[in-house]
Amino acid sequence: MAGSTIENFEAPCHPKLEDLGKRALPFGKNLYIERSDFFDLEGPEGEANGGRIPKGFKRLLPEGMVRLRYTYVIKCDEVLRDSETNEPTELMCTLYPETRAGVTTERIGRVKGIIQWVEAQTGIKCEINQYDRLFQAEEPGKVSGDVLDDLNPDSLEIFKNAIVEPSAAMEALNLLAEIRAQKIKGSSLEPLYHSSLAYQFERSGFFALDPSSTCLDNIVFNRVVTLKDTWSKGSKKTKTEDSNKRNRGEDKAQGRGAKKSDIVIEDARRVAVRAATILEAKPHPDADSLIVCKVDCSKEEVEPRTVVAGLGGKIPIEELIGRKVACVTNLKPARVRGIESTAMLLVAFDKNNGGYEKTELLDIPKSIANGELLSFEGKETSEPDAMMKSKGALKAFDRFKGNLKVNINREVVYAGKEKQFRMMTKSGPAQVLTLKDASIQ
Repeated sequence: MAGSTIENFEAPCHPKLEDLGKRALPFGKNLYIERSDFFDLEGPEGEANGGRIPKGFKRLLPEGMVRLRYTYVIKCDEVLRDSETNEPTELMCTLYPETRAGVTTERIGRVKGIIQWVEAQTGIKCEINQYDRLFQAEEPGKVSGDVLDDLNPDSLEIFKNAIVEPSAAMEALNLLAEIRAQKIKGSSLEPLYHSSLAYQFERSGFFALDPSSTCLDNIVFNRVVTLKDTWSKGSKKTKTEDSNKRNRGEDKAQGRGAKKSDIVIEDARRVAVRAATILEAKPHPDADSLIVCKVDCSKEEVEPRTVVAGLGGKIPIEELIGRKVACVTNLKPARVRGIESTAMLLVAFDKNNGGYEKTELLDIPKSIANGELLSFEGKETSEPDAMMKSKGALKAFDRFKGNLKVNINREVVYAGKEKQFRMMTKSGPAQVLTLKDASIQ
């Protein structure tokens, strides 16, 4: 498709209710897609997953093909990246015109993956208030006795640069005009409400127009229902009796990152803390306060991970090599003074040691296999995020790190308001050698 030509498709307002009619769907050269619809095998995301395609993933990959819903099959030819983070910023793709509107050809065959999209030139910016449940537990306060311990810090996420199809924005403007007219002229008819305009934004949930919406530059949608009841053990999708809800392709603005799971997991269980062995250690070439380590975090990983740690001058390098340690393995890789660090060592420190800061690595029994996922006594088995890189995930990690401590018995604990949970290996609790009542970073 050349230049900025816009091609209009016709799509159903609801895939199963023909009486709701159809909507115009502009298509052009530049599109937005969900970040979670592209798995970056060649970047940090792929490296963190060992170069493997996630099980069941049928969406877009480098050199892979998908169908853009209602339109064409495309192939990802090139990934443009951020020069600092190496994260993808733009995908250069080939479009196959012979596959228009669902056509399958012998040359290409049937493409399994279908993804949503929004045309960039005609898409309308709006604000999304993504409400989630208020508590992280089904029975708030059951464990600690204080319901406030189970408050969900991500119960509201606000996305100010979401993009929706123009048809959704136009329907919102029409409703706003009708509401204003009804207020001015009065009417014997049933009052109109903003929430009467509701959509299913595909794979995101059901959304209704917020009363704060006023004009094209200020359209706000609230998520009112997620797509499934995640408290139940099954995976049945949430049902709705509102036949006026329409399916709408919708994309949170570029760069938002992977779509978070609907299942709310407490902070301590989201972080992948694994047993690991330091294989090599040396000073950082450009910073005396840093060291660079090669760390074996799992026998399933082909290469050891590089860890840049602020241990220069704090622990003799010869004491590091061969140590069994605790390592966080699901943080987003970061460049530290020119070297990419792909994991983080957990370290205890005591600043009240006669004015001298004493630092010790967490001590993991040598019998523990590299890669073993450590857990917390009294909590369910950890279910780590694949990668903690979204704003909400990083906040969860900061809270997790702030609650890690060393108790008076030299044991590593996760401190709640009224209870401490020991970090456990298969051979007992994780400890430090000498420090007591110390902090961890």
